[in-house]
Amino acid sequence: MDPEGVERRLVAVLSADAVGYSRLMAQDEGATIRTVRDYREQIGVLVRQHRGEVVDNPGDNVLAQFPTALDAVRSALEIQRVIRARNADVSPDRKMEFRIGVHLGDVAFEGGRVYGEGVNLAARLEGVAETGGICVSATVYEQVRNHLDVSFEDVGEQRLKNVAEPVHAFSVRLERPSIEEAARTLQVASRPRGVLAVAAVAAVVGLSAAVWWGWSRVPEFPGPAADGPPSIAVLPFTNMSNDAEQEYFADGITEDLITDLSKVAGLVVIARNSTFTYKGKAVRVDQVGRELGVRYVLEGSVRKAGDRVRVTAQLVEAANGHHVWADRYDRSIEDVFEAQDQLTAQIVAALELSLSAGEQDRVRALPTDNMEAWDAYLRADHEMFIGGLDPLLRARGLAERAVELDPDFGAAWALISGTYMSAWLGQLTDDPETMNRAIETAEEGTRVAPRDARALQQLASVYSFAGRMEASIAAADRAVAQNPNQAQAYLALAQNYMMSSRFEEAEAASDRARRLDPYGLFVDWYAGLVRAWRGRFREAIPHLERAAARQPGFIPPHSTLAWCWIELGDEPAARAEAAKVLEISPGWSVREMENRIPITSPETWERMVEALMRVGLG
Repeated sequence: MDPEGVERRLVAVLSADAVGYSRLMAQDEGATIRTVRDYREQIGVLVRQHRGEVVDNPGDNVLAQFPTALDAVRSALEIQRVIRARNADVSPDRKMEFRIGVHLGDVAFEGGRVYGEGVNLAARLEGVAETGGICVSATVYEQVRNHLDVSFEDVGEQRLKNVAEPVHAFSVRLERPSIEEAARTLQVASRPRGVLAVAAVAAVVGLSAAVWWGWSRVPEFPGPAADGPPSIAVLPFTNMSNDAEQEYFADGITEDLITDLSKVAGLVVIARNSTFTYKGKAVRVDQVGRELGVRYVLEGSVRKAGDRVRVTAQLVEAANGHHVWADRYDRSIEDVFEAQDQLTAQIVAALELSLSAGEQDRVRALPTDNMEAWDAYLRADHEMFIGGLDPLLRARGLAERAVELDPDFGAAWALISGTYMSAWLGQLTDDPETMNRAIETAEEGTRVAPRDARALQQLASVYSFAGRMEASIAAADRAVAQNPNQAQAYLALAQNYMMSSRFEEAEAASDRARRLDPYGLFVDWYAGLVRAWRGRFREAIPHLERAAARQPGFIPPHSTLAWCWIELGDEPAARAEAAKVLEISPGWSVREMENRIPITSPETWERMVEALMRVGLG
């Protein structure tokens, strides 16, 4: 009889372990810690997407349990495909690969811990798997063999350490995909099911774990015109601290610089979503210049030790690699905003730009003067970019701490609002009060900080999904006035104009967002969607296909492609896209979204619904 408090269940157990972890640690401890943390987060996302739960993740190992063997093996397949895609550009000596074992058996649960023979067998089977492979027990094989489009190799009876009897095992045969196929398997950190739930996904999607990279990157824009405004991309600053946990701080410094530079009307500044696709990658500045269509690239590093911060930065001409300017700033943590202001001013001077009095005031405006609140906000923002429900709740708690410390912190109020809106539109809750809380906190953000562009952009988003189109447009216009490079505000304008049947204005706003955030996860979907709503279905398809390739787990590009193909008379292509939708979310229905988004163009909406119902998405 089990001791009191111990619960026993029959579950499928997945054990994943990094290969060569010790070797990688010896080569570069900091980079290896960041990579394994990143992969653990990504694996956790893919586990949850298949109804699983991570029950332990010590060191380089992840242990998860699932209600069925089929869920566990599907998750394992997805994990290996994603890791292969992400490794496509990594040198062989720095690749981090995983072995996975899966077993269906009896497991004991006690006080949040799990143990028992089922756990032990999964771990031992993981040791039998090939590098980058999956090994399952015969029990699992019998449950899944007729339900998966993969082949299995019988590897016979295996004598496993600390297991009395031999275990019959099977290896899952994984075909090695091409780079393009691998990219199509890359999953982002959240899978909201709504047709228009852009703001939800934008707030939940993970940055480090969700960034796509495996597919071929091609230049999206021509080079900047010689007589056009100067354009700049701020690459993610490198965390030079010994503590890998300070990654959020380096990311926060980078984002603050992007925000400050974005307030300059005479400068085109590429958004964080696009520049952070280069995070952790060895790239040339001329490559960045071509792919983002910018004249200048800013790169640098941050070292935080105790209460001291060192920031180094250099401004480079993208086309020829010429160093325009470089400097180093050593400050106490209390003076980090001063360093950022000085850095921004020197960049503006190097680019020979002159600021109006209003721009000077906007650039110098501090989001908060409370350093503890600012630190909590940076941590919250980092959690939002991880993706998933748990990070979302952690982000909310941290942002709430920030406004406790500084009630006038507008951006922190906006972040709180974003967590509520993401939960509602991402269908993580059915509580109707959730969206009301999103509105209330967004309104509080603009009340306490009426000139904060992020707070205004968030207000525009929540008003849009509440059906208050004119109020949303007004808030977005105010956001753009404060920050002419606010890509998300242009997306909010595009959505409002589109839903108000102002299609020409919607297309202009979406194209502006795409220029500012060329590799953003949603700009191509909006560019395609607005063209589809204007009846230009063939023109919409390339945009939608790019959006789907970048974010395969995001339903809207696939459902909109299905609509386009129906309108163009290609029902097989439409059904293929519909199948992808149902693979992501079985039972998905376009009608589910009618009570979650405003329908202000009912004729177009019904036309789309009718088309999607023809291919089983009604």
